[in-house]
Amino acid sequence: MNIRDLPEETRQRIAKVRFDRIIEKHEGPFDWSWWFDEADFLEMDGRSVLLPVPREDHANLQLVRSVVSGDEETLTLFLRDTTYDSDPMFSGRLAVCERFPGTSFYLAMVYHEWYVVPFLAES
Repeated sequence: MNIRDLPEETRQRIAKVRFDRIIEKHEGPFDWSWWFDEADFLEMDGRSVLLPVPREDHANLQLVRSVVSGDEETLTLFLRDTTYDSDPMFSGRLAVCERFPGTSFYLAMVYHEWYVVPFLAES
């Protein structure tokens, strides 16, 4: 799925959505319209997800864990961005996504740094 292939009406609806992003001390909220030239869909755990990540960095994202709500309307992703693997503790990302109304894809509403710590089962 490519963001440029979406109907114009859907793109306009996405453009109005604001999301919270805290990466390298740059804080949101930001309008999704800022990311249309850089972002695109990724397939994460069998789901199409739009994250505020430049296309050229998509290959560096690794899914650590995903949690989907019972009604499948919310998707939480724990990611590792190997762009920052010089210090793996700082390579973590957390995305909280909601299914975009009337579609099958998820849109990030929160995208934050996540200091990689072991999950309870791993500690």
